[in-house]
Amino acid sequence: MARLLILTLSSGEAALAVQSRQLANQSFQDFEHEIISGLPNQAAHNRLYRTIMDKASSFDLFMKLDGDMTFRTDNSLADAIRVTDEYADGQHFAFPVWDCFTEELTLGVHIFRSGVTWGEITDDLFVDPDPPNARQILWERPPAPFVNHGEVVSDFECFSFGVHKFLKVAQRRRTLDGLPQKEHKRARHVQNCARIRDLYRQTHASTGVGRRRVGDA
Repeated sequence: MARLLILTLSSGEAALAVQSRQLANQSFQDFEHEIISGLPNQAAHNRLYRTIMDKASSFDLFMKLDGDMTFRTDNSLADAIRVTDEYADGQHFAFPVWDCFTEELTLGVHIFRSGVTWGEITDDLFVDPDPPNARQILWERPPAPFVNHGEVVSDFECFSFGVHKFLKVAQRRRTLDGLPQKEHKRARHVQNCARIRDLYRQTHASTGVGRRRVGDA
């Protein structure tokens, strides 16, 4: 049975307490959970990826699970581990999550097999590079999505979500700082912003347009 380390980046998300309770109820329990908090975004991601490399001998798998994510069922972890068991040559598994802000699927949960590596992250906007030379499996079938994003959020998190999206649209100073423009990222986040605008016009929700509470249908 795979030994799993779950790494969660946290900046005070409202969902973190819910996530912790859900982890205690998962049918798969051969894991440890480590929360990385109190760091700027770039430094937090560097810490996360260094942890994966430093603890490669202690764990078989590493899951990147953000602090604003919650599980859809008590079997979510077991279902994810089953996918990695079926593809023993896969080193990076990318799973879509259900995004409650846009009411659409988007990539969000990543599982890495022990042995993948990264260099130091110097980009302060796009901080989630794929590990180089690792076989990636983009999983778009059930059991995904087994995680919700933005299901339990504060008003401030809703505001921050919008700011984060528009920063990725604007990509200010990147050329001046010697970093490439990422046009595919810009296009994707323009679509996200348009989707949120359209949902707001339909619902007139003040915050968290597409979100729902845990336990709602």
